[in-house]
Amino acid sequence: MSPTNVKLADVFKGMQIPDELSEVFIYSTDANSSERTMSITVNSEKLIDYRIIEDFKQELCRKYNLSKFILRVRYQNLTLDNVDTNLYYSNLIFYVNELIPGVRHIFQNSTADYADGKFTVHCKYGTNMIASTNCEEMLKRLVKSQLGCSAEFEFIDESSEEDLERMKAETLKRLPKIEAPVKKEEKKEEKSDDTPSEIILGKFIKEDIVPISEISPDEAGDIVIRGIVMNPDSRELRNEKILLTFFVADTKSAFSAKCFLTPKQYAAIKGRMKDGACVKIKGKVQYDNFKKENTIMVNHIMEDKMPSRSDNSNEKRVELHMHTKMSQMDAMTDAKTLVKQAIKWGHKAIAITDHGNVQAFPDAMHAAEKSDLKVIYGMECYLINDSATVVFGNTDADIDSEFVVFDIETTGFSAEKDAIIEIGAVKVKN
Repeated sequence: MSPTNVKLADVFKGMQIPDELSEVFIYSTDANSSERTMSITVNSEKLIDYRIIEDFKQELCRKYNLSKFILRVRYQNLTLDNVDTNLYYSNLIFYVNELIPGVRHIFQNSTADYADGKFTVHCKYGTNMIASTNCEEMLKRLVKSQLGCSAEFEFIDESSEEDLERMKAETLKRLPKIEAPVKKEEKKEEKSDDTPSEIILGKFIKEDIVPISEISPDEAGDIVIRGIVMNPDSRELRNEKILLTFFVADTKSAFSAKCFLTPKQYAAIKGRMKDGACVKIKGKVQYDNFKKENTIMVNHIMEDKMPSRSDNSNEKRVELHMHTKMSQMDAMTDAKTLVKQAIKWGHKAIAITDHGNVQAFPDAMHAAEKSDLKVIYGMECYLINDSATVVFGNTDADIDSEFVVFDIETTGFSAEKDAIIEIGAVKVKN
């Protein structure tokens, strides 16, 4: 039985959930709001095709702007003896390919027979590599976690060594002949690299930039926008291409974008397409049937810089009331960043006035070192009514005489409903 009686469809009521997933019960959930990730484990009494699960995961990430969503399925009342083993094997191989890089070619077009607790997997070639990839152990763990039972795996090459040699020879015959280059006595031309380092993908972008907020749904032809990369994500497609999706945001709006890459292209750019990177992209605006929204099909990407604000006044102002992140719920920027910005704008002084604390003073002092900026140290104070009586039972006793300091601990602040649970006292003697 499932620990909950909540169906997946009850949680995501605003989504079109496939029939195969609409009746499954939620077993457990986990979420991280800061990283925008979520994982859900469900119980199902029917085997679900991995393609249905993957499509649902992508749609959920898009709708709720998640960076990652994991959907695990635990099957109830299903065993290897009553499940569709062909469909289940396809599911297993898909997730093994996702979890273990570099084994996709081994299981491509492979088939499997199941009998007496053992899968016999028939591959074209390459099974001698499986022992070093941990594939067999991963397959066993998946079966155990999903069906709650054990299984053995045997891998068989359908191609003999003679077949492989023949395939190799036929491939070499189909390759075009390449003539050896003729050496010339002429001076070698120096190799030049005409590709600017700021180019990430495609060619140099020289067209004018269009503000994202001004993009028309009926935009025709190529368009160029600039902004900050947000929520980059990638997945491998069946044709072995990589789909890279991300958002580009400027100071007023944001727009989704995607591009199809070869594994080599993706390896070259993935380190540069991170959250917070500033890029200029060029591509066509088109309707995405999967996301149900307009997106830019990107062909060219370049590194860029967002235009920064400047203070062009001849007479610079002095900010006398500024909060840092030490003012809870009132500011988010640290003192170091604010001071450096004031120095960059040519301001002569700046005042730090946080709410009831001076925690930002050291950072502001160090940030202003080696500059002409004067930091004015202040605070937004909390005042009390000093005319109110705060001392009761006062006497004319000598201040050097002995006295007792005591403290009580209660279960709350109500004198009628709460009780004293602890009394502590210290006698003070000069």
